[in-house]
Amino acid sequence: MLRLNLLCVFHVALVLGCSSEMGEPSSSGTSDRELASSDREKLASELGSTQFAAHGCPGAGEQFRVATFNAALAPDFAPYVAERRPAIIDALADSAKQLDLMCVQEFWRETDFESLRNATQAELPHSLRRAPRHGFGSCTLMELGQLGQCLQSQCPDVMGAQLVECATQHCAVEVASLSGGCLGCIMNHLEDDMTVCAGAGGKGDPAIFEGAYDVGLLSRQPMIDSEVTRELDSYFVRMAVLYAEIAIPGHPHLHAFCTHLGSALGVVPYAGDHGSWESEHLHQVTQLRDYIREKTTVGDWVVVLGDMNAGPDARGLVGEWQSNYAALVSDDLLDPYLNQANVACTWCPNNTLVDDASTPRLLDHVLFGAFERPRLRVERILDRRVLLGTANGAISSHLSDHYGLRATIGWK
Repeated sequence: MLRLNLLCVFHVALVLGCSSEMGEPSSSGTSDRELASSDREKLASELGSTQFAAHGCPGAGEQFRVATFNAALAPDFAPYVAERRPAIIDALADSAKQLDLMCVQEFWRETDFESLRNATQAELPHSLRRAPRHGFGSCTLMELGQLGQCLQSQCPDVMGAQLVECATQHCAVEVASLSGGCLGCIMNHLEDDMTVCAGAGGKGDPAIFEGAYDVGLLSRQPMIDSEVTRELDSYFVRMAVLYAEIAIPGHPHLHAFCTHLGSALGVVPYAGDHGSWESEHLHQVTQLRDYIREKTTVGDWVVVLGDMNAGPDARGLVGEWQSNYAALVSDDLLDPYLNQANVACTWCPNNTLVDDASTPRLLDHVLFGAFERPRLRVERILDRRVLLGTANGAISSHLSDHYGLRATIGWK
């Protein structure tokens, strides 16, 4: 979930694990290492998979594992990005040993995704990512003057993340008054003199993070049809769906869709083509479902992974854009996690990177097409704390403001 709110200036608070020695227990009752050992035979029994119990490795012919994780690696906007980055890469590389398919979000920098690709190369050698599409925008002299005066007065001699934090606290009114093209340009040039954004102003085509698409898909098995991605209508943040047809030896191919749908950006006034952030999100849901229908037929094995920024009001969870979530999962797209006893939030008040006042939400999903399914199990992962070294000393932190989900498809 990507948020920009009045408490965090252009702050994109991205609402958009693997366990550590000091980590809290997962709410699902299992950690990655526990599943790799003591829970293996129990899980194998539940899945009816004798080969999984014997070998414990993906691709053994009796099970297939997929996962989704929003890493919140937004440079200058999410907390402790530099400190969390290596821990996230290590945790995902460790998780890849127990996966066949991984969908990640909030990998805005190509260098970060390349690090992930290198770290998981032995386990998940096939990958898919869409190239950036740069936006454009500029600021009038009046816009630059008003914001510049506030920053000079309230935030002298700070840049990057410190500038974002300071401007959030002291120049929120000036930031909120900027046109979309102006705010987009400034957010792409936090380390530069703001005068590089001088121009005619107006709506422009703002695309923060230099027009990057944040999603990536990594697979153990070859991607048969993977040169297809679909851009989603979105204002201010580029969004897309990655699609790949995955070969599963001895079984039907799996049609995999990896995405990150939009969210309200708070301090950024909506100036897109759909009236509001929520309406734009619903349009993205429609685009996603149309794309799924375009690439598949009834009865195909389909999995849809990602941070959907919408969820149900059920099972102790607080809903987020519930009608949009209902449109996403209606009829032929199912959310089996909700029917399990271990269902838990992925955006949670107990997360060290989330405001304590936040309510428990299920924003991240592993959805399945309504095919004649083998057995399914979904569990929360990457929800443990890690120890980070920061400029102010060591701190205990979660990997991301989101927790991940892993689903195991098992058959006899």
